[in-house]
Amino acid sequence: MQPVRVFGRSNREAAALLVNGQIALRLYMPSESGISAFERIEKASGVIEDILKQNGSIGSAEPVSTEKGASVLVGSVEVLSVENNDTINTYMPPLLIAYNWANKLRWAFGEPLLAQNSIDDIIRSERLRGHDIEVRRNKWGDRADVIVDGRVVMRISQTDPDLSAYDTAREIAMVIEDEISKGRGGEDIRPAISKGNEYSVRLGNSVLSLVRREEEALYGSNYWAAALDRANKMRSAFGADPFSVDTARSAFTQYGIASWYGGFFHGRTAASGERYDMNQFTAAHKTLPFGTEVLVTRLDNKKSVLVRITDRGPFIAGRIIDLSRAAAESIGLVGQGIARVRIDILEKPGKKRR
Repeated sequence: MQPVRVFGRSNREAAALLVNGQIALRLYMPSESGISAFERIEKASGVIEDILKQNGSIGSAEPVSTEKGASVLVGSVEVLSVENNDTINTYMPPLLIAYNWANKLRWAFGEPLLAQNSIDDIIRSERLRGHDIEVRRNKWGDRADVIVDGRVVMRISQTDPDLSAYDTAREIAMVIEDEISKGRGGEDIRPAISKGNEYSVRLGNSVLSLVRREEEALYGSNYWAAALDRANKMRSAFGADPFSVDTARSAFTQYGIASWYGGFFHGRTAASGERYDMNQFTAAHKTLPFGTEVLVTRLDNKKSVLVRITDRGPFIAGRIIDLSRAAAESIGLVGQGIARVRIDILEKPGKKRR
């Protein structure tokens, strides 16, 4: 076994590891710290020699994800790490490069190669960006858990007679995997509202969870609190900060006075043509398109609520939004009547940040 200097087509110095006179591994790039390709190969050669002297086997060489990217390990000993420079001009992610190196070393020393399913696991791991997503049957009746990195983020009960809780949880897990493979992350998880009290939790364009009426016993009639709690539990599992006015992606922001309206207008037809229900999370605004999702945040107590624009108003100078009674209650506005707020028009769930 011998480290040697070689030259590529561009006449740039590279390095190779010779095993029994044949090239087992070739490196073209220095490390980020400035260590040359030859010095990297030389160091790896020394590590392999130590492993062999201790009767170790290169047959256990395998790729492992690390905080910096990936490495080839034999047991717990690092043979060679993948540097950022090694990923230049290649489509392969660091873990797949490490897989390729591990198999080259195995082949050079006459050891069995890593199986094809190892590649599939590596690609899946890269696609999920290091997150482990699984579904597990729950021991309490027909329930199932969606688990992210060892944390239960959703507990599913059977609501469809033709679809078990486990199958529902599997579908949700597949949706999460699909969105993450498209480049979504924890910051893309947020509460959303469609109509009335129909809150959901979305990742990108996909609905992960609906807040159902049967959950009133847990959250009262505050479906917003349920959606926010559920979204933040999932955001936390993916390492994202809780959803708030500071983390929401806003397309437009406005400051002013908020008020609320209720009894006299309850049951009447709103400007959108919908029937106004003061117990739903809606609001009136002078100009915003009907159906717009708006995050309303009181500036004094920092409480927020997500509402949907269904009506026109308020028509009093200085006021920018009229909340339904349910929305006003959720930010403590009913007793006081008015408060200074910030309103943010949220970007569509699937829209990527520029």
